[in-house]
Amino acid sequence: MKETTKKVAEKFARDFAAAKKAYAWDGSMAASTFALTRLSYETEVTVEKVKEMKTLMRKNCRGLFNVNLTSTRQMVAAVLAEETDPLAALEKISNDFKELRKITKGADYDAAAATLLYRNTKDGDVDAILRRTEEIYRGLKDEHPLLTSYDDIINCVMMALTEKETFDIVNESEECFKALKGKFYTKNNVQAIACILASFDGEVEGKCSKAVETYEKLRKHKVKFEYYGIPCVGSFAQVVRDEDFEDVVIEIKEVSEFLRKTKGLGNLYVGGGFRNLISVALVLSSYAKEVTESQTGTAINSIINTIIAVQMMAIACTVSTTAMITTSSSS
Repeated sequence: MKETTKKVAEKFARDFAAAKKAYAWDGSMAASTFALTRLSYETEVTVEKVKEMKTLMRKNCRGLFNVNLTSTRQMVAAVLAEETDPLAALEKISNDFKELRKITKGADYDAAAATLLYRNTKDGDVDAILRRTEEIYRGLKDEHPLLTSYDDIINCVMMALTEKETFDIVNESEECFKALKGKFYTKNNVQAIACILASFDGEVEGKCSKAVETYEKLRKHKVKFEYYGIPCVGSFAQVVRDEDFEDVVIEIKEVSEFLRKTKGLGNLYVGGGFRNLISVALVLSSYAKEVTESQTGTAINSIINTIIAVQMMAIACTVSTTAMITTSSSS
């Protein structure tokens, strides 16, 4: 494992441990979203700091729907912990959250999308990005009225943050969708990958072929994900250069083994597919830092990390719901 990757993995483990202690009842998947959100920050946080942000959110979030009541609240806390004025940051994120809810009414994803907006926009740009986000969402909805839903909002924000024209990026995502249809198990996966690919430069045919090829190569190397982790293939295919593929795969396996030995991420808590998803995020974060003057710069990289974190949080909700149903049916 390269030294840069080792440092990223070790920092993730420390941030994960801090989140686990501060949010004792939220579980390993939720703590992973906190640590992943912190990937683009050089600083680390103490348990006391995380608890301080937790208290701040509890005391200052009001209403039936607010960011502190969402399952992605740890992502918000991870960002607030970096701010010199966390209360002001929370107010901005909460305002963006309210605006995004007008579009989708999908609280968990809207909170994550609002956090993404806060991290990647200046005050004067927020309204314009919100408008673009809604236009992109409506564009996807027009193409796929039954498929497009609240869980697409994070990708819509990502697309809105690019410099591509709204019509062009929506059209390109649809071209990618058609090219990838039937390739990644579910239409939801296909749409997620299509949105990710559309956010990068390049020809549609080449990007889609690379995504499919990358997925098959990862499977061949026994780097497998559960169905919910498949969309990360889109970012992997666009970030990693062909000549570096073998080395990157080796690092993913090494990081996955490191995580397996980390308290809270062993087989008793999460599966290998989940660890592989985290490992891809960590290795891509490290790899992107080494690739200079490329489209995988800090902004896009942080977006990718946030997307993966949101996918994890969605699965955490699914796991919790399933556990509740199982417990109820057996009692």
